[in-house]
Amino acid sequence: MTQILVVANKTLGSRNLADTLEARLTAHRELTVTFLVPLDPTPMWAFGDPTGGAVWLGDLGFDWNREVREQAAERIRPLQQRLSTRGATVATQMTAGDPLRAVGTALALGTIDEIVISTLPQGLSRWLRGDLPHRIRQEFAVPVTTVVEDLRHRRTGLRSPI
Repeated sequence: MTQILVVANKTLGSRNLADTLEARLTAHRELTVTFLVPLDPTPMWAFGDPTGGAVWLGDLGFDWNREVREQAAERIRPLQQRLSTRGATVATQMTAGDPLRAVGTALALGTIDEIVISTLPQGLSRWLRGDLPHRIRQEFAVPVTTVVEDLRHRRTGLRSPI
């Protein structure tokens, strides 16, 4: 059984990621895909309240962490369903914090044959700016594939035949 760890968040609905995983499904009869979703813990602020100051949304009952998890779950759901329908075993783990550290934890828990990093294009991606793919290659003895989202397909959604 081939084990793939997919590190993605904002690009979970990416056509390029879907195409990459479809190729892995075609190449391997038995495939396990574990999605590692590093959540962005950046707090959200609202401006323009009646007092003219900033209002922390947590004070209004807004649960930032829950909202971020729910948005990620919505982005990943179609891809999970398509992979499962094609016979892959699919799991998801949402984490907070440094993606490099999260990958290390995932690798400590089991054997991974390949890491697929799905990211936004250069200039928009904090992961590429921080050289995450290269850092993972240096740190761990696992093949790494970087998949960059093609923003031309972002509005059309997932159209891959997975």
